[in-house]
Formats: sequence, C-alpha cells, structure tokens
Amino acid sequence: MKSSPPAEPFRFRPGTALKSRREPFHRCLILSDPARNGGWVVLVRVTTHDGRWPDQDCLLTSTDWPALDHPSTVAYSTAMCGQVEAKLLRAIELGEFELIAPPRPEILQRVIAAAHNSAGLSPKAKSWLATL
Repeated sequence: MKSSPPAEPFRFRPGTALKSRREPFHRCLILSDPARNGGWVVLVRVTTHDGRWPDQDCLLTSTDWPALDHPSTVAYSTAMCGQVEAKLLRAIELGEFELIAPPRPEILQRVIAAAHNSAGLSPKAKSWLATL
C-alpha cells in the first residue's frame, strides 16, 4: 500500500483572511509575507466604517470584498505585528478565528498600498509589508 506524501503545513501568506468568531466578528487580513521576512506577521482588522474611526486610508465595501457585510475601513492604527504564526494557528484550531475567502488580488494591492501611506501603521510594520 502506498502512503500519500505528507501534506504541507499551512502557511500564512499576504491576503490570508480571517474572521473572528467573537463579537464584533471582525475580518482580518495578513499584509506581510512571513515566509519571506523572517516570520513577521502584520495583521490588520477590517471594521465598520461609521465615520468615527480614525483610520480612513482604505475604505472597503462588499463589492470590493464579499466577506464584508457593510461599509468598512482597514484599521491600520490597531495592526498587530510580530512573529505570531504559531499563536494564530492555535487560535484557528481553538475556533477563535476561521479562515475565509481572501479579497481579490487588486483589492489586496490597494490595502497594502494604503498601508504604506497610513499614519496609523508604524514604520517597522511598513517594512514588513508584502510586495505583490
């Protein structure tokens, strides 16, 4: 009996999308390429755009990304950055997040381009952003 080759482990890539399973059920995007930058993850939340959120650099709708339920903004000012792949994988295993369909490549490019210009994202985090 032949055995199958071992499955490759899951790797976070630019555009990997997650949905929190806790209220307020934010969508999140990985904007870095941990496989190419020493394991650094830049994770941004996508939150409701109600006009009060300070981040206005990149506004998205469900037309841009069908995973969204309403007009949203990318919250660069609350980005989480670090070598946290194992912690994120564990959070997925525990059901705290679920993987969802990513935005189209041109939308991801728009989100990353806006990240480079965002006052809310630290210079260090900007240095880890993926190049598409």
